[in-house]
Amino acid sequence: MVYTWVIIKLKRMKNYNLTEEQAAFIRNLRTKHNYSWRAVARDFTEKYPEVESPTEKQMVGLKLCEEAMELLGESTDQGWN
Repeated sequence: MVYTWVIIKLKRMKNYNLTEEQAAFIRNLRTKHNYSWRAVARDFTEKYPEVESPTEKQMVGLKLCEEAMELLGESTDQGWN
């Protein structure tokens, strides 16, 4: 039930239209440094303050990781989980 809610919420969130540089930054945080979704959102919005971000940092981090994976042509089995 919670999983369904998360998917619905993610689909309603705006797309960030990441650049490859931003996607690589997110990949580094998540896969090399094992950042949580909240930490990814925090560091991403600190580095790129021009990117608007809602207050739900965990969901923002999840959305950022999802978009970065897609842009880079990667998947969760490549260390993103």
